Amino acid sequence: MAPSSVHRKYRLLRRLLQVAVDKGVIARSPCSGVQPPRVEVEEMRFLTAAEVVTLAEAMDPWFRPLVYTAVETGMGWSELVGLRRYNMDLLRRSIAVTEQL
Repeated sequence: MAPSSVHRKYRLLRRLLQVAVDKGVIARSPCSGVQPPRVEVEEMRFLTAAEVVTLAEAMDPWFRPLVYTAVETGMGWSELVGLRRYNMDLLRRSIAVTEQL
């Protein structure tokens, strides 16, 4: 498992066990003194305009609007695939994100 996954699971377990301590179910949390693995922070890399065009042109033309919409709006995959025609007003250049898939 990746260190970030272990860290997320550890945080959840630590919170659950702390609730058990607070409620008097257990005397001491087994997580006390345990150090989760360090998670290295990776700097985000953003595509240049030329890289976006190269990516979009390498895809099937049907999916190109998704690439450009993602880049211009910052939407994630679940928001993009949750879009419906009635969520978009091309004349006003607006998109309403009302659901995710």
